[in-house]
Amino acid sequence: MNITSAIALLGITQGFFFFFLLASSKKNRYANRILAAFMFFQAIVIAANSVVTYSIKLPVPHLFLVDWPLSMVLGPLFYFYIRAMIDRSFRIRPVHLLLFSTALLSFLDNLGIYMLSGQEKELFIKAKIFGEAVLPGEKAFPASSMLSVPGIQIQMIIYIIISIRRILKYRKALLESHSSLENKSLNWLLLMSVLMIPNYLVNFIGVLLTVTGFIRIPWKDTAFIPVVGFTVILYIIGYKSLKQNESTLSETDTQLSSKRVKYRKAGLNDEKIDSLFNLTCSKMEVEKLFMDPDLTIEALAERLGISKHHISQAINIKTGSNFYLFVNSYRISAAIKMLKTSGDQTNILSIAFKSGFDSKSAFYSAFKKIMGTAPGEYLKTIAQ
Repeated sequence: MNITSAIALLGITQGFFFFFLLASSKKNRYANRILAAFMFFQAIVIAANSVVTYSIKLPVPHLFLVDWPLSMVLGPLFYFYIRAMIDRSFRIRPVHLLLFSTALLSFLDNLGIYMLSGQEKELFIKAKIFGEAVLPGEKAFPASSMLSVPGIQIQMIIYIIISIRRILKYRKALLESHSSLENKSLNWLLLMSVLMIPNYLVNFIGVLLTVTGFIRIPWKDTAFIPVVGFTVILYIIGYKSLKQNESTLSETDTQLSSKRVKYRKAGLNDEKIDSLFNLTCSKMEVEKLFMDPDLTIEALAERLGISKHHISQAINIKTGSNFYLFVNSYRISAAIKMLKTSGDQTNILSIAFKSGFDSKSAFYSAFKKIMGTAPGEYLKTIAQ
């Protein structure tokens, strides 16, 4: 037992631990069950890597190479998890199962090795991985195995990039439909997704250089790198997923942001846009709708009795911005009036809540985005 094998053991234990927690979670049930499956298979992949990596006397030789097809299951599962997190209506359909075809092909490719007895697999591992035995006959890795390991890394990187694009599209849709991004923006999931890429990329480059013979690094000396990286990343993803609130968006909501470019070419005419925008502004000012920290474009549309797409169109065309900035500009205006009246920096948090913000961080973020400076700095300028 050394530090890397201890981390591997921690990763395996952690994977199964989060599997049970996520599978039984009542929050984000569908998304968390997908992540539970991801954690379960990832734990097996780490375990399979540990068998050949850390010279564990091979007590479970049947784990050998099961990580190859299971690693190809992880990419689609991670993508499905992202989809379910950002779209409350998402469900895995039969057509989605086609994404697991590479895992099936990998399984069939290695079927000959899987059917070996435990003793034969142990001898195979000692000969092929550690060079400590001589194989009888001509038993060897499948011809396509040279491409399997780097292929796993490339496939996962592709799925992560696609997932990141989905998150960015979701975040853009939030700006078109929500006045507060607190606990909704999935910054943590975006960060974890981005951090997964170098983890796979380093492993891909190492495997590629080893396979091509450019450098000679024993497999058992390099496989700990992704194990350590994923142990940390998966812990954060599992923990944050258990605390994350359920998405309020559906697939149709995420299409709002993509329609902005088309608004100038179709939909309401200029007169109706002016009328609708003036009505929206009047309601915001008279009824102070911006004071509701959870105000959404859907709630505003219901209040006005108008389609949320038409409201979004009017706001986008008349202000050149989105619903988030439109509502928060009213909140900041109200906050500035109170700041000028009080002139007291110690009262900023109270002013933030009175202006319709649900947290200090949301207030500071919106204030700096709209006014170009922090509230404290703004107070100093008006005090001069």
